[in-house]
Amino acid sequence: MSDHNLPRKQPLTKEEIAGLRLNSFNSVIKNIASALLWAAFIIALITFALLFTLWKWLAPSFGVLHPAEYQTIFIILSATIAFLFVLRIGFKDIKYFIELKKKNSPEMDDLKNGYALVEEFNVTRAVEISEYEDEGTGFFLELSDGRVLCVISQDLYPYAHDAEAQPEEGIEDERHLFPQNRIEYRYTPLGKRRLLVTGKGETLRPYGIVQSHKGFFKKGKDGVRTYTGPEDGIFYNGPMERVLESFSYKLQNLN
Repeated sequence: MSDHNLPRKQPLTKEEIAGLRLNSFNSVIKNIASALLWAAFIIALITFALLFTLWKWLAPSFGVLHPAEYQTIFIILSATIAFLFVLRIGFKDIKYFIELKKKNSPEMDDLKNGYALVEEFNVTRAVEISEYEDEGTGFFLELSDGRVLCVISQDLYPYAHDAEAQPEEGIEDERHLFPQNRIEYRYTPLGKRRLLVTGKGETLRPYGIVQSHKGFFKKGKDGVRTYTGPEDGIFYNGPMERVLESFSYKLQNLN
């Protein structure tokens, strides 16, 4: 079997289509806008209640009118406070995704094309990447062509070295399924987004593990937090040692 087959086209599955739509720029902005509107409504409601109650409590002492007489003013003031607060907390997120859109947002074009590219690779070595927050389990896969493929996702949890089988709950030990010495890699042609990676050969357990850390998460001058660590679906120039060094990883042996 050859080290590397040429990419072949396959139609996107229903699950892949749904995932691309969910992660498209328009969908993300819509979700952010929806969350901000709900936040604004709740903040305005709480602000109105506080103003109304405080005014009602103070009215007898200062001889001012009942708060019902100022209801319109309270509504306008509450809406203004809510708008300014939500604008403050949501501006950074919206700005980040708009900048991301300017750079590259090919999900919709990949959806229009309607197909994925599938390749197979021989894997010579593997190193596991332990998560820092909740980004998921990851692996560096050194390929026979000299590159190192990084895959990171929560759907890779079952393949972590410390994954536990729980037969009583119907959870089997799947660590023999991935990584393997030959893999099938499925991705979008334009965005190069990883859709699926599966083992197609024999079990190849990682010989070491590295720990992600908070240093990969940096805040810029605008307050937006960016990630500078290894990314899912990226092919790095090998060998493995060079990639680990580039991210200042300390390798712990698993063998």
